[in-house]
Amino acid sequence: MALHVGQARVIHRAALGELVGRLDPRRFVRVHRSTVVNIDSILHLEPATHGEFDLVLRGGQRVHVSRTFRPLLEARLGQSL
Repeated sequence: MALHVGQARVIHRAALGELVGRLDPRRFVRVHRSTVVNIDSILHLEPATHGEFDLVLRGGQRVHVSRTFRPLLEARLGQSL
C-alpha cells in the first residue's frame, strides 16, 4: 500500500485491514475499500453521483467515498450526508 504522509509517499507492505486495526479510530476513517483518511485532513465534501461523495483534502487531493463506507464516515462526522 502507499501511505501519503505530508508531501511524502511511502510504500508499506501490509494489508489495509491490518493497518486500519492499528490506527486511532478517533482520527482515521475508512472511506473506500482501498482508502483510509485522517479526519483532520478533510477540507470539505462534494457530491458525486448516485449518493456518493468525494472528499477534498487539505493538500488538494480528491478521495472517493463509496456507498459501502459512507455510514462509517457519517458516524465519524456526526452528520448525515
